[in-house]
Amino acid sequence: MPLYGSARYMERECHEMYGIRFRGNDDLRPLLLYEGFVGHPLRKDYPKQREQPLVPYRDVKP
Repeated sequence: MPLYGSARYMERECHEMYGIRFRGNDDLRPLLLYEGFVGHPLRKDYPKQREQPLVPYRDVKP
């Protein structure tokens, strides 16, 4: 059992935005970006003009 279980979400966000991997956290799925996003957008080496593939909107059922 980890000391701070809620830190897993913050670690997932850091991994998603900066590419930092955390020991002991096997669940590094994206929280904010979509599954097909390539790269880590808050890193300084991420190109500003990079175009990501467009993802179609999902149909929302009323």
